[in-house]
Amino acid sequence: MHLKGHQGFTMIELLITIAVVSIMIASVPVVRGFAPVLEVNRGTRAMAQALREARSLAVKNGNDVIVTFDVNSGVINLYSDGDFDGIQVADMVRSYELSEFAGGLVFASPTTTGTDGHAIASMVDFGGTHDPISLTFRPNGATRDPGILYLTHRKTSMPDLGRAVEVLATGRVQSWRYNINSSPGPWERFL
Repeated sequence: MHLKGHQGFTMIELLITIAVVSIMIASVPVVRGFAPVLEVNRGTRAMAQALREARSLAVKNGNDVIVTFDVNSGVINLYSDGDFDGIQVADMVRSYELSEFAGGLVFASPTTTGTDGHAIASMVDFGGTHDPISLTFRPNGATRDPGILYLTHRKTSMPDLGRAVEVLATGRVQSWRYNINSSPGPWERFL
């Protein structure tokens, strides 16, 4: 009995298959090397978005919204201060773990120089020293505590993984990326 059609691989098909599989296997470490970059980028975007949403909540509700940062535990709390009496347990809207923004994300910077070209005094710095460190969005969307927070990945000390989220006095939120090759300085606007 004679079977019609193809009964196996040609040598060319076999060589192409081996080449494709080899390329895929060789690229796995490269892809794994990008994981911290992807996590830090995702975390920076998520942090910036959470701060923008806090600002929007202040405008929408017509009251102060206070965001607190516990650098050591990596906890961020959001309070809607409708009676303008400061941080009260009853005002809590949401509590975030820093790991919710992205796995491996920490409040830290792989460099000692901040976005302004000066030495970084604190990884989270909004309007001086507070206990807890806090950022208050006013009903008009502005903040009385402009400042910045620095993020990186806990598994590596690569300078290019440095990210920052800055809140301007107007309440506008912007992100920064550390890039040693950037001109005029190593920090450049990101996203």
